[in-house]
Amino acid sequence: MFSASKSAAAKGKFFFKSASELLRLPANRSLCLALSAMVLLSPSGQMRAQQPAQQQTQPQTKTKAPQAGSQNPQPARQETVIENASRITPPNPAYHFPVGTTFYYKAEWRLFSAGVATLKLELDSSGRHRVSATADATGFVARLFRVHDTFQSFFDSKTFCSAELSKHTEEGARHRDSKLQFDYEHRKGVFEELNPKSGEKKHVENDIPECSTDVLSGVFYAASLPLEPGKSYVFPVNDGGKTVDLETRVEAREQIKTDAGTFNTLRIQPQPNSVLLKNKGRIWLWYSDDADRIPVQMRGRMGWGTVTIRLSRIERPPAPATQTASQ
Repeated sequence: MFSASKSAAAKGKFFFKSASELLRLPANRSLCLALSAMVLLSPSGQMRAQQPAQQQTQPQTKTKAPQAGSQNPQPARQETVIENASRITPPNPAYHFPVGTTFYYKAEWRLFSAGVATLKLELDSSGRHRVSATADATGFVARLFRVHDTFQSFFDSKTFCSAELSKHTEEGARHRDSKLQFDYEHRKGVFEELNPKSGEKKHVENDIPECSTDVLSGVFYAASLPLEPGKSYVFPVNDGGKTVDLETRVEAREQIKTDAGTFNTLRIQPQPNSVLLKNKGRIWLWYSDDADRIPVQMRGRMGWGTVTIRLSRIERPPAPATQTASQ
């Protein structure tokens, strides 16, 4: 019995360590939108050095259309068009930032309820946008491997350039506090990390482009793009290491059912998975196919299984008094 319990604990630890790696979009530190994974990524993926991106058009790709409810989405038949070279573009005036809105998520792994996560966008006193996120393991999985992560990112609402990214991660016995500052004047990303248990500190500086997003605010940057099936967008992302030129392909339209309602969505897939997941899996994200571009769902599939993170509830800010009175 003791042996079985020990084996189960080891599997739980492996799951969360893998889940952290799985949803860590171009990252080499911890971040998650799914239990150390709903917001995005971990200390495992090595980010490739930033390289000048060139416009390119890929030939038409023929694949099977995705099946409804499939755990392994496949791209619909389409011609992929690279929309622009790797750069951050200012938000379209038509894009509506969901300021004051909190998105709640539930994560599932096989038949288990694995954890919960939140994502919130606010406007601070300086006029910058602040993205806050949390990720926590729950239930059976939490007893096997504890996860409690919090993240915060600041970016310029006029340019979408990231200013700062901070993380507090507790994943099993591993605890870390880190901060990444974007020094555009000197074109440097300054990353500092502290191990609160040992007191060990790390200081790393890497080159950055004139404007970059990070793995947290990047969720909203992708949402602000004019997403259409068949199009692909390339933009720089930094998480404390070397900058990654991330290509995001818009694959298809799908209807997704969640606890928060049923949504018509656009399914996108970050590319290349050889960089993000070292060819060990694939990830997808679904945004609502409307002006709100709500992040509805995230899914990661690897050899050990599939993790799905679905929207469970939306908490919107109260309507202005003038609007309430007129209704």
